[in-house]
Amino acid sequence: MRMQAPEHAATFRTGEMLAPERLPELFADGRGQTFTHDQLASFLKHNRLPAGRTFDQALAVWQGLENLVVAVAGWAAYRDWNRICRISALDDSLTADVKTFAKCDSGTEMLKFFGRYLNRVLGKPETIMVANESLVNGYDPISAAAICSQFVGACVSTKRLLDHCPVDWTRPRPKPAKSMNSAQLCDLLVALGASREFLDWSAGKSLREFWQGCERADWMLWFCGKMMNMPEWPTRSEVVLAACSCAETVLPLYENKRSGQSDPRKAIDTARAWANGKASLEEVRRAVAALDTVLMFNLPMTARNAVVAAHAAAAAAIATYGDETGANAARAAVAAEAGVIVFNRGKIHKKLAQLVRVQLKVAD
Repeated sequence: MRMQAPEHAATFRTGEMLAPERLPELFADGRGQTFTHDQLASFLKHNRLPAGRTFDQALAVWQGLENLVVAVAGWAAYRDWNRICRISALDDSLTADVKTFAKCDSGTEMLKFFGRYLNRVLGKPETIMVANESLVNGYDPISAAAICSQFVGACVSTKRLLDHCPVDWTRPRPKPAKSMNSAQLCDLLVALGASREFLDWSAGKSLREFWQGCERADWMLWFCGKMMNMPEWPTRSEVVLAACSCAETVLPLYENKRSGQSDPRKAIDTARAWANGKASLEEVRRAVAALDTVLMFNLPMTARNAVVAAHAAAAAAIATYGDETGANAARAAVAAEAGVIVFNRGKIHKKLAQLVRVQLKVAD
């Protein structure tokens, strides 16, 4: 089974001290490359799922290896559980896996570890290999070795990234979103660099009041991009999915003008597939590049806005930082709004904002 090497983003702004909770942004480039939907499908060609076990159930366990990569790399880099908790979604099960992996002192022990994990993917008992047996309890040791190799490579690249990231561990943990009052929201928006219009409108509102009453999808997406991956805030994938929903509302304006051509729709579908772990970032980049070509054509303004919206939504997936993810997601909403605003100015604001509210659960 051929595995693709992970593509972790390894860049950060010169002199920037990162909050620990923002480190996951730097791992985002590996999503869609490591432990993907297609790789699991390839593995299952040689390892059948037992009766009653669905592909989606296996995929959820399979993609859990991505979380384990971050936690193991964090342990190797810091040897500090408090720090690991700030960069990964650490629970009792993941903690146990990290401790078990850390005790592996040979290649054989690692192979046993991944043999057990692959049985977990298959929904079978987590028994270990028997010496000199090539196939025990339904998993193939060759596949276990391939997963082990990919996992170790991902851990090495992630640890290298952690070793070189300037992190400010003295920063306090962000306050939970649901408990943020008006003064805290104001301070946060100022610190994030919100526009004067945004600050004026949100003045005196708690986060819950802002989120439930806002009719500016671009503000909401920008804000979530800034707070991406922090506790109780949306992930990059969720922000991308919300931006795709906004952009999709204006796709007919392009397709009706171009006889059903679907380059923008393909970009949105590819970005969604990435967000769901079913496409690579390279596929998203190719879809975005195709839209760069489309934008060179002389298009009617409404059709151009539809392409720009799709382009921005997909670009949110391949951005290196949350700032860029949020900015691109906001641009998708602005372009979607501009595409139809001449027809229905009053309703489009509410429609896009509600789309974002439904997909991003910030302050229910």
